[in-house]
Amino acid sequence: MKKNKKESPVEITDKEAAFNLLKSKYKNLGRTVKVEPVTPKDCLPFPSLQMNILCNDGGIRRGSIVEYYGNYGTCKSWMCMELAKSAQLWRPDLSVAYYDLEYAFNPEIAEEVIGLDFGHFPDGRPKFDYWPDDEEEMPAFEHVLDRIYDVCASGIYSLVILDSLASTTGLWQTEQKSVTENKFGGEWAMPLSKGLKRIKAVCRKTGTILFITNQLREKQVFAGGRMVTKLESPGGNAKNFGTSHRLLVSWGEKDREGNDSTLTVFSEKVRYGRPWQKIEIPFTLGVGVNKEADILLAAENEGVVVKKGPYYYHDGSSLGQGKEAATEALRSNPALLEKIKHDTLLMALGKVDPEDTLLNNIDPEDKPDVVE
Repeated sequence: MKKNKKESPVEITDKEAAFNLLKSKYKNLGRTVKVEPVTPKDCLPFPSLQMNILCNDGGIRRGSIVEYYGNYGTCKSWMCMELAKSAQLWRPDLSVAYYDLEYAFNPEIAEEVIGLDFGHFPDGRPKFDYWPDDEEEMPAFEHVLDRIYDVCASGIYSLVILDSLASTTGLWQTEQKSVTENKFGGEWAMPLSKGLKRIKAVCRKTGTILFITNQLREKQVFAGGRMVTKLESPGGNAKNFGTSHRLLVSWGEKDREGNDSTLTVFSEKVRYGRPWQKIEIPFTLGVGVNKEADILLAAENEGVVVKKGPYYYHDGSSLGQGKEAATEALRSNPALLEKIKHDTLLMALGKVDPEDTLLNNIDPEDKPDVVE
């Protein structure tokens, strides 16, 4: 039987006719994309101003997936609770979901120290959705991904926190007859690769932010003709490609009394911001991020606050002698603190919110151009 020859593509010399032919075959061909300006008001702010500058938007854009990983004891769960509080202030009409697979969440600290709201909306929705609450067994990793997908697709959550990826248990592990049974099974890489693709799509559609914490593990790799130990976060390459931001946290300085500690954050990957940058965040154990000291450091890096010897100056006025005195001066003057924060964001990002009250009080000739 003679086979029919494949028809050769139609050659059209007229460019307009060729475009109309393609447009009739493919949907949305030649559609004009409207780029919306992204201002700090449209992003979920971190408790640290330096991290907001690191993201280049004043926070985390809607629909982003962030991996925040590091060694044990680097206060990752505390950062999650502070970020949940920030999300409640950022979008008060939406809920926050917290998946505590390490059982490290402390309701008393979250409510009394950080100020999380555990109330309900008028329609009965919880403002803070904690899971798993009273389940007898730890849910499997595949079930957690299914739950996160449903929650992100609902569109009623502004932030979903998974704490942490390293503490999850796969289905192949739950099927073992004994906790010490040495049974060959899969890892997180394959289900995470499939799950993140779908979760990423619904997050972009609904604007929900997924914040994942992870831990570092030692891994033996062959490099340079010998075996070397390398620190990696579990989950495979799926999280490397699927996440928008990957932030590595470690201790810079740690004060045993709880004061003047420093967290070092390295931007392994920042899709819209400044990759391969390192910042030092003032952190007080039992209290959280020292916001006034963090704003002072960010303002000094951007030139808004000038340090001459031991003294700090802003617009020619002295803030005090030494870091502690300048920080206390900002803490006692909230209006000055907000002005320095605004000027620092404007200097670092080059864009502001058109509805900013501080901007409206500036002389029109001195107003900066708003990014459009």
